[in-house]
Amino acid sequence: MSDYTPATNFTTKDGLASGDPEKTILGADVDAEFTAIQTAVASKLDNPSTDALKAAIALPGVVGFHATPSGDQASVATGTNTKVLFATETYDFGADFASSTFTAPDTGIYIFTACVQTLTIISDGLSCQAWFLRNGTTELSAVRETTGVANTVILNLTWIGRLTAGQTMDVYFRHNLGSDVTLDSVGTFGQMSFSGARLS
Repeated sequence: MSDYTPATNFTTKDGLASGDPEKTILGADVDAEFTAIQTAVASKLDNPSTDALKAAIALPGVVGFHATPSGDQASVATGTNTKVLFATETYDFGADFASSTFTAPDTGIYIFTACVQTLTIISDGLSCQAWFLRNGTTELSAVRETTGVANTVILNLTWIGRLTAGQTMDVYFRHNLGSDVTLDSVGTFGQMSFSGARLS
């Protein structure tokens, strides 16, 4: 990477007397300037075209993602641990999020948040549960039981903890309605999402 430094001072030529050979601007002088400009421009970093590239330049090594569902997730069977699908990435700094799963690139402290909501009304006295699954082990869960009136359910999760390199984090959901439930990608009170970032 180089900076452009003028090779010829053209302004000083204006003060020279007519007939002075130094007053003449030669093609070689112009070529030398353009060559220096070309070298400087070619060796500079281009403007990043995506948010991920901008983040990589501004914060080298940054790890973080945010994803939402590509649509409603239908046919979630009763009494079944079901992985929640987040197929649309808003951003993925580090490219560590794929197939709705985050894989830690390095050992460190991470934060994760998730929002899961039902489109299906959950009957009175029945419940829904969402949780973070770290490398196959439940780390944090939220349960909502409808009481008094049947309603849709929104579950929010936040977890801060240590992941070692290669460990994964997923979001799972379960209900006991007795029939299939549909998860609501974008509801009246919020949007389903899954996000995370490395803190240290």
